[in-house]
Amino acid sequence: MNATTLSVNAGRDETEKEVYRSRQLLDAVLKHAPGFIMGIDEHGKLVFTNRLLPHLTMNDVIGTDFLEFLPSHERSAVLALFLSVLATGVSST
Repeated sequence: MNATTLSVNAGRDETEKEVYRSRQLLDAVLKHAPGFIMGIDEHGKLVFTNRLLPHLTMNDVIGTDFLEFLPSHERSAVLALFLSVLATGVSST
């Protein structure tokens, strides 16, 4: 092993440690956020949620259509916003 290899390996170790620390911070923020935070794929399926309703499990939620968890009277407006973000890449509040 030469000095260049050792330097690259040391750099990789530091990068991996930083990624781990960043992931730990993100996990803590998501776990303690007061509201629901959900990850939704381009098909509208849930890929992540930071919390669940008491009667649900992750298996119940992951892979389902996110609109199922909204009141029916809000679904069309939220779907329109979702489709707009997909089309433009721009979100609005």
